[in-house]
Amino acid sequence: MGFYDPGLGEPQTLGQMMLSHHAPHEYDRCYRLGRHHLCGRCTGIYPALVAGLVVSAYLPPLPEWLEWLCLLALPVPALIDWAASWIFRLYGRNWVRTLTGALLGLAVARNLHLQWDEPFQPMVLIQAGVLGGAALLIFTAGYIRRQSSISTRDLIR
Repeated sequence: MGFYDPGLGEPQTLGQMMLSHHAPHEYDRCYRLGRHHLCGRCTGIYPALVAGLVVSAYLPPLPEWLEWLCLLALPVPALIDWAASWIFRLYGRNWVRTLTGALLGLAVARNLHLQWDEPFQPMVLIQAGVLGGAALLIFTAGYIRRQSSISTRDLIR
């Protein structure tokens, strides 16, 4: 079974989509491992998520200010990087995607740890609302921008 859009190149298998989840014309956002492509950001997210969960299991409770920092500040670089590419079509480097993905993975790990300790904790719900709202704004701005003919150069002026 393949995922195919005639304008994007060859069809992809489910396994290829799970490793890269990028169409072939976006493989510059992936690392190449043999004939496979691994998403640059996910390469940072998943190892950091696992490491963060393991470390969180052995950490004493963190001060509330540090929890807020982990939940709200760590994902910001990934949002900025995504906004730069989605809205302004300013594509960064894969090592930046991997680094911002690792910070995002640590924030998700902390979120999951708090959820396991106390489901629907206000901190976690606030994080979901703030980050979800930011992602919605970024997506909407990028969508509107892509529907218009405004160039990045015009926006910067």
